[in-house]
Amino acid sequence: MTDTDTTEQPVAQPTAQPESDDHSDAQAIIGVRFREAARLYHYSAPHGALFPGDYVVVETARGEEMARVVTVPEHDDPPARAPRGVRPILRQADREDRAAAAAAS
Repeated sequence: MTDTDTTEQPVAQPTAQPESDDHSDAQAIIGVRFREAARLYHYSAPHGALFPGDYVVVETARGEEMARVVTVPEHDDPPARAPRGVRPILRQADREDRAAAAAAS
């Protein structure tokens, strides 16, 4: 007799979890402008996290830039997944971001 058991135990396979309705990864599509009266660009952010007039930092082809939030979904709009290709807002702009943007312009 040996002290080790060599019989194979079945390995539990992960099962696919059904898509839940908890909207934990739900995003809102936020409209931002880089300059006053300029073109409106769309980025994603957590639902209810931003309001019109807030300043945010986003990734653009030219690097990180600060923009002003112009449009947000209505409170009664259901959260949804962001469409493919919509970039996320990196963060809400802080004092340092605002000072850097003012110095650059």
